[in-house]
Amino acid sequence: MLHKTMVKKFLSLNLFKKLMIMLLIISILPIFLIQFISYKISTSTIEKQTKELIMSNLQQSSNSVEEFFHAYDKIIMDMYTDSSYIDNLKYINVWDSKNYYSAKHQIEEKLENIVYVYPEILGIAIVGLNGDATFYDTVTLSGVESFCFDINHIRTNTMFKDSLNVKHAIYSNTIRKSDMNYGEKSYFYIAHQLTDFNNYENGPVGSIILCIDEKALRNVYSTGMDFNSNLTFLVNQEGDIISFPTESYVGVNLYNGYNKESIEKATKNFLIIIIL
Repeated sequence: MLHKTMVKKFLSLNLFKKLMIMLLIISILPIFLIQFISYKISTSTIEKQTKELIMSNLQQSSNSVEEFFHAYDKIIMDMYTDSSYIDNLKYINVWDSKNYYSAKHQIEEKLENIVYVYPEILGIAIVGLNGDATFYDTVTLSGVESFCFDINHIRTNTMFKDSLNVKHAIYSNTIRKSDMNYGEKSYFYIAHQLTDFNNYENGPVGSIILCIDEKALRNVYSTGMDFNSNLTFLVNQEGDIISFPTESYVGVNLYNGYNKESIEKATKNFLIIIIL
């Protein structure tokens, strides 16, 4: 109805006014088209740059995390090539061996040297086939009492048993433990079987289990992440944000700090959440 009224009004105008209106429209239309095209190009460019920035951010984080885990692969490989672990485990796997305690002590000393070089390792355990464990724990600073490992029940530990049946590393979920004497820590495990290369057909002789401080991964993952428009969060299974590019996110628990709607809204605004 409004359209018809405007057409009638236009037709009722004299020729001069009609020409002026047409010239005005002709002059405005190109400007409008240029502005529209510029807007579309700018929007497309911003969207493309944002996606590239996100991918670059994720790639950088991925490379950092990959290098982080390569360090522990190297530790395991070094232990493989050090025949003293295999030689001492032979005595540990035989309960009545007179060299049992001497062998455990020698392994413990080598483990203590490793954790001294890698402070993010809370503990290392070498577990024999029968569940006899030799370890060094940096939380308790001993090879007698352990914060990381339930030594009395390690022979029934799922990771230990699984590691004896596969030839690759096994990674646990993040675990949080609170102790009256040693405080609260979050950590995860990496387990890998230990095999004598000279007699590999006989299967593994034990298992290596590393206990890694989650803070170390948190520090690696948050490096260089200072963007405000697209944040990559690494979240553990407890809901704690491991990577926090800005200080305002320190200590925030995702599950308690946000509801479903706010998470969905944040995701649409290029917030990418990776759950461990």
